[in-house]
Amino acid sequence: MQEDLAIAPDPFTTKVDADPVRHQSAPIAIAQSHLSKWQTCRRKFQHTYIDSLTTPISSIQEEKMQLGQKFHLLMQQHALGLDVEPLVVNYQDRKLQKWLDCSQEWLAQLQQSIGGDRHSEHRRTLSMPGSMSGSMSESMPGSELDNILAQRPERDKAAQVYTLTAVYDLVFFADSSALIVDWKTHQKPIPTSQLRASWQTRLYLFLLAETTAYQPDQLKITYWFANKAKATTLGYDAEQHERTRADLKEILAAIDQAKQTNDFPKIELTSSAVEVCKHCDFAYRCDRDALIEADASNKNNELVELLTSRSPQISDLPTELIKHPEQLATSLEQIPEIEI
Repeated sequence: MQEDLAIAPDPFTTKVDADPVRHQSAPIAIAQSHLSKWQTCRRKFQHTYIDSLTTPISSIQEEKMQLGQKFHLLMQQHALGLDVEPLVVNYQDRKLQKWLDCSQEWLAQLQQSIGGDRHSEHRRTLSMPGSMSGSMSESMPGSELDNILAQRPERDKAAQVYTLTAVYDLVFFADSSALIVDWKTHQKPIPTSQLRASWQTRLYLFLLAETTAYQPDQLKITYWFANKAKATTLGYDAEQHERTRADLKEILAAIDQAKQTNDFPKIELTSSAVEVCKHCDFAYRCDRDALIEADASNKNNELVELLTSRSPQISDLPTELIKHPEQLATSLEQIPEIEI
């Protein structure tokens, strides 16, 4: 679910209030994307949500994003019982049509097996203090937390309150269970272990358990991968729920501390950091560009060595081509005995 598109302007970018108590108490929205970036790299979190820095996206990324948005809109309209045919005709996209046909068939079977009410683009929020102790360290509905804060001394009112936010693509509410459905348009399904550990899974299930009468073991989330017409379903339980609560409290307290000290360190320089940094838009800003280029050069050298062992013709390629993988790949297409 691309809930960033549905959330109001990011409160991290709000201008500082002259009244520090009033400003600090203003709730800050936290979505799964905030938590994911914080977990990946705190400096990236800072650049994205506090410094409000953005970078251009490639035409390929933009095309994929638009395709995903169109599919989400189609499924939203379908879930609301609206005619999607005019949109399909307007888009004139065979891939979208195929995705829609498969998804509608699967959704009809799901509705029949689960029953209950279904809600599209369903929003859930929950207020949770950052660095507070005692009973106030627990999550609670926003209105209840506001009432408690109003009775606290002025010094305690400055404690930051966060509003955990999720916008579900689709939710089925049955008598004794609830199912979250999230549409995915990735080229291939995401591994189950990765889905299980993702903050989207963790936050979505946590919020639904906290804001409804359902017990954790009555909740599930299903990811529907439209490109492969495949579903992955994950369950939930009390142990996962309490672990997520503890992790959320720890992260929100850490965000509070980082904001107060303006300390958002870069990810530690390890072999795994290279994989993170080379896909990050802020790599040059963090002086990690040399590291990324060196890693790319090493991989190119390994590729050249491998190909040279398979075909002597590779040694005839100009050195300049070897430095640029995209040119190298084009040249290799002219060597028939090498398979890329």
